[in-house]
Amino acid sequence: MKQVFSFVLLLFLVAGMASYAQNPYFGVKAGLNLSHMVLKNNDTKFTNALNISPGFNAGLTMDYRIIPELTINASLLISNKGYLKTSKEDFQGASIKSIERLSLYYVEFPLYVKYEFQLRMVDVFAGAGPFVSYGYWGKYRWQRKGGGETEWGKSDVLWGENPEEDDFVNLDYGAGITVGGKWNNFVLDIGYHYSIPNISANTDNGMYARNGVLFASVSYFFSRFYKYAEGNF
Repeated sequence: MKQVFSFVLLLFLVAGMASYAQNPYFGVKAGLNLSHMVLKNNDTKFTNALNISPGFNAGLTMDYRIIPELTINASLLISNKGYLKTSKEDFQGASIKSIERLSLYYVEFPLYVKYEFQLRMVDVFAGAGPFVSYGYWGKYRWQRKGGGETEWGKSDVLWGENPEEDDFVNLDYGAGITVGGKWNNFVLDIGYHYSIPNISANTDNGMYARNGVLFASVSYFFSRFYKYAEGNF
């Protein structure tokens, strides 16, 4: 986690150096991820037993206005993805509760083309575009409680393309959509990222893993936005 926060802090410091730009506009953003995974093989679809896992996104963002109604937005983020699994079963008269969590950390670059229009005092937008992510760290944790006993464990996620040793491949990519609004220096947006590739390093027996993330974030830009009708080119 120290690596994550150190990297985000570095991004914030770099952003401050660009704080006087008018167009493009530079800022910082942070928010909530609600992630899930499609996880299955030829015999079993594990997805049905998985829950939404809360996480975060944080980093730098930039808006560039092409024409008054059209903006390009690019960000460089740390994004936390994965899954959460909870289950309960009876074993020899005791109730056993299990919790498993997979946390994957990515450096992510989303790029949106956004259409803007004015609604009262707010510039409202809707956009879509691709994203590319690179997984660099991860953790798997589990805990089981029952019968007066507690067991737990954790292990690091192994990244790479060796099916005998690694868990997930580093590269992930896909498409995203976003909607939100701008007011003064602030932007609020919500959206969804749909990953395309199978990120499982081991594909034996049709093993398949794919990310999906619903996100909400708040951005603060260092210079105030011009209204979309004024156009600052």
